[in-house]
Amino acid sequence: MGQWVTDSVLVYGGFGTGETGLFDPADMASHHLDLFILDRSESRISRFDTKLNFIQSIPLSDDTGELFPTRMSLDSRGRINIYSPETHAIYRMEPNSSRLHRFIDLNNYPAAENCVASLRFARNDQMALLIDCMNEILLFTRSGKLERRFRVDIKNPIFILSFNHTWMILNKRGDAQFLGEYPFILPLKDSVILDVVVDEGFLNILTENELVIFNLNVRQ
Repeated sequence: MGQWVTDSVLVYGGFGTGETGLFDPADMASHHLDLFILDRSESRISRFDTKLNFIQSIPLSDDTGELFPTRMSLDSRGRINIYSPETHAIYRMEPNSSRLHRFIDLNNYPAAENCVASLRFARNDQMALLIDCMNEILLFTRSGKLERRFRVDIKNPIFILSFNHTWMILNKRGDAQFLGEYPFILPLKDSVILDVVVDEGFLNILTENELVIFNLNVRQ
C-alpha cells in the first residue's frame, strides 16, 4: 500500500432554514467559487456564494414535469448536468439558461442499471458515471458518446473523483482504487466518509467529526 502525508482539522457549520433551506439535499458541486446543492424532493438546485449567501433557486423539470434527480455535476463550461432515476437519463442545462435538455439516455445501454451513485467530470469534460450495484465505471466523451467501461474491485463504491489523467473511486469506509490499479485502504481509523473532493492534488475527506487531508502527490 502507498504511503501518504495526512492532516486533519475539525469542521462545523450548516445552512439556514426558511425560504433558502434545504429540504432533501442529495448532491453538491462548486463552480467559480459558487456552491450548488441539489434538493431532490423539491426538484431544484440552490446556489450559494462563498459565504453561503443564497443567490438563486434553479427548478429542474422537462416537458413531462419535475425530474427529482439524485446526482449532479458541473462541467468546465459551467453547464449543470443531472441524473434522474425517474427517466434513467442525464440532462444538461446551459449557463444562464432555465431549460434542461436530455443529454444521455441511459436506457440505450441495457447493462447500465438504474443505480448511479456518482456523476463527475474531468478537466477535459470527460464524464464518469459510477454504477454502484454493478461495480462499474462508464466513461463518456464530452459529446456524450460512451468511451469505455471499467470494473471496480472495492465493495460498495460510492464516490468517484478526477485526479490528473485518471479517476479515483472510494467507498464510505476508505477503501480506494485508481482506475485500472489495485485497491488500497486509506488510514481513517474506522471513520465513515460523508463527502470527498480533490483540490490541487490534495484529497479532502469529510468524516462524521473531522476533515482529513491526504497529499496525493506523495503516493509511493
